[in-house]
Amino acid sequence: MEVHRDGNCPVAGLLPQGPVNDVDLAVATARKRLVAEPKRRGEIGAILIHLLDHGTDNRPKVARAIATLVPEQSPQAAARVRGYLADRAADPLLAAYPDWYTPNQDYEELALAIALGLLDPEHAPAARARFAAASMRAVLNFAAGYAGLGPQYAHEAITRLTEYAADGRGPAEQAAATMAKLDAVYHLAACQALESVAADGVPVGLMARPLTTLAAEAVPVAVRIAIASLRLDPVSYLSASRGPDLVDEVRAAGEQYAQQLDAELWTFVRDSSHALKLRLDAAAKLPPQSRAEAEALILSAPQPEDDALTSPIPAAVAEAWRRIEAELAVRAPALLGGLGAPATRSEIQVTEAKLGYRLPEDFAASCLIHRSVDILGADWDGCMHWDVARLPELQGGHGMDWDEQWHACVPLLVEGDGSYVVLDLDPGRVPGRLLYSDQGCEPDPDDVRAPNWLAVLERFADHLEAGRYSYHVYDETTGDAQLLWE
Repeated sequence: MEVHRDGNCPVAGLLPQGPVNDVDLAVATARKRLVAEPKRRGEIGAILIHLLDHGTDNRPKVARAIATLVPEQSPQAAARVRGYLADRAADPLLAAYPDWYTPNQDYEELALAIALGLLDPEHAPAARARFAAASMRAVLNFAAGYAGLGPQYAHEAITRLTEYAADGRGPAEQAAATMAKLDAVYHLAACQALESVAADGVPVGLMARPLTTLAAEAVPVAVRIAIASLRLDPVSYLSASRGPDLVDEVRAAGEQYAQQLDAELWTFVRDSSHALKLRLDAAAKLPPQSRAEAEALILSAPQPEDDALTSPIPAAVAEAWRRIEAELAVRAPALLGGLGAPATRSEIQVTEAKLGYRLPEDFAASCLIHRSVDILGADWDGCMHWDVARLPELQGGHGMDWDEQWHACVPLLVEGDGSYVVLDLDPGRVPGRLLYSDQGCEPDPDDVRAPNWLAVLERFADHLEAGRYSYHVYDETTGDAQLLWE
């Protein structure tokens, strides 16, 4: 939030092209201009003082910039902040946004107290009582500014955040992200404090992304925290859909951590008490050669039987394929080669484990007859699909940035413009239906191409029998052919 707009804001003197509300950019530009244009020192200092009115969250960082870059302007800036604390009605932010600042007075006054302490060290102790009584929301926002008051204050911020982290994984991850914003000199102490939280059984996750943004001496501790978190909650931290990848971040921190990381991953791979999906997720995080070895080890063991997979193939699915194959044998025999070999029941189980969802019974049964379908021209009926073993790598949009709610959708075929027909596996919606994804966008729940896979097969069989397709050889040399919709 800021009171002034681009047209009349003094920050335009630093950022003539805007945006004037980008405080970080304004401070960075001021730092450069003070070196390049020392004669503008007074003007630039005045602009920085004005930045104190560009939002509560920014006040501590702006105060610190003033004290560091133009210390001679600190008394004037401190006088402004003291005035706001003494007379709340004088604060332009309160006047401009009363609906926000009135109910959040304690939050705003903590920011002002920290800013005043940064501008005038004599006032730093006055911020201590406010910080001790502040809500955790305020602490998370202003801990870095509070730590800037000095080593004792930084220790208090770390202590408060560590206590909060002990409440559970969510608070621990929030605390870690906040501690990473402290000055680098405090990173090691912060990591050591959070390592004790992880040792007590609370997953902390990543201290920073990338880990190498931390002070060099803190990185080994941050790696230990990450690996301990992986051990405490492997289901979350091995999941490809969770977001930022803990394993990849640790690996990127340096080759010296690879052996420790891979040893932890192999622990999950070898432990048959873990779910199949978790073991395969762990294997997928190993380097390529080790990954192949790990997957072979996992899949060499007999998998528990699944009643749905040990039952006979549903008669309706088998009959639909009998009709399709009979028509192709007469009308387009060369295209029978596009029907994949049967998948095994074990392969179906592995695919489901990797997906994290059950395949619809009719689709799984179809794959037990043909693991893939590649008949050029059959996509009019949506009858084609990639190999069932490939589906996990296509999950959630084949690399598209789909919202998490659509991660249970698997593309089955792609059209020339990048559109997909996807199979919805989410048990909370209508599992088994086929939706349309226009040019790679998220699936449209109102554009249902078929209620289930059996309907697709039966429609294709009906159209073949009704003569709605013709057989066309488009390359006499190779014999390559396709179906054409009539």
